Amino acid sequence: MRLDERFSGLNRVETPDQWREISMREPSALRGHGAARRVGRIVVVAAAVVVVAAGIIIPLKILWPLGEKNKPVPGSEPAASPASATPISTADILHRLVHSASVKMSVAPDTGVVDVTGVALANGADIARTDWYEMLAGAAYAQSAGLAQVTRHVLDSSDVVLQTRTDRVVPGGPDPLEPPTAPPSQLTKELQLRAGRMDLRQVTLRWIPLYGATAEIVIRPKDVASYAASASANNAALLGDLGRNQHPYLLTVMGPGREPQLVVGYVPLGPDTGAEIGWVAPGLHTDAALGSAQIPPFVTCFQDASLDADSAGYPLDGRDLSLVCNEKWASGAIHWPAPTPAPAEWTACVADWGGIDLFPTGDAAVCSRLGLQTLPQDYSPPASGSPPSPSG
Repeated sequence: MRLDERFSGLNRVETPDQWREISMREPSALRGHGAARRVGRIVVVAAAVVVVAAGIIIPLKILWPLGEKNKPVPGSEPAASPASATPISTADILHRLVHSASVKMSVAPDTGVVDVTGVALANGADIARTDWYEMLAGAAYAQSAGLAQVTRHVLDSSDVVLQTRTDRVVPGGPDPLEPPTAPPSQLTKELQLRAGRMDLRQVTLRWIPLYGATAEIVIRPKDVASYAASASANNAALLGDLGRNQHPYLLTVMGPGREPQLVVGYVPLGPDTGAEIGWVAPGLHTDAALGSAQIPPFVTCFQDASLDADSAGYPLDGRDLSLVCNEKWASGAIHWPAPTPAPAEWTACVADWGGIDLFPTGDAAVCSRLGLQTLPQDYSPPASGSPPSPSG
């Protein structure tokens, strides 16, 4: 049914009776209410004007005080401060490190020197890794806070100092808080593609939110000796852009038994300048820039010609190796109570982690029997009391 058909019945509705008289009625004026109504309208309009005016003036009075006595006092207005006005804290930097559980950092209030301390296992690979994390944390904080010097210490689990170094940080270097240059997933994919072209067996990545893209990389090549011999070119091919543009990185090359064979790292310390750090396993040749001595300054004295024997260690300080081990023996530091008599001879080997192991025997073949190398005849310890050389 159409709409006009549905409402056609209204045409037949009869109008009320009073509608017939409308055409004959004359309008009449209201009696006694004309003037009052006009006055009422005027009052209503006036009241409305007052309300509107009050609604405008009162808020303006609150938001914009009038008169000289209500003007704001110069300097009382809060000044907009830049986002960098609040300096980043040492805790903020350490929070970004995956390795922060073993790294602590503080700033000397009198000198402004950034002091970083880390705990490492007494082996060259872990010392180098901990040292890199210390340098990364110290340089990042010093650069963001405008400080110029970082001192870092590597300790063992007994708080014995294994290594101490000093870095000079130059202002104007890369921004430690720079946002990522690309999503980590994209960077991971690109690095894994490069690793696949190099036929690497294993690649492990850990991204650190500093300097835009900081990576700790662990790889396991098929031929460790071949990779290490040309490590400079191989590392450059693997890292790509991560090895350029002042990006920090730490690369560890693992052997067939999953033991570290080569550690190489870099941290920027200013515009176009930085420090390299590294370690290489004894007997392995590499052309990589290590930045530090291949034999870390740590000595271990054993009670017997066995790597499982009781032992005591000390940082290399320039004293005669056999003399110090005899002192450790006599004091009971190696084994308590101290056996007698004290060893007449000690044989020094290069430890599998790169330090120096001393065994109480004159048998020169003890090193090879234990799978170690004999300490080179031309090896000479550093002069006693010599200051640590800056790495930056």
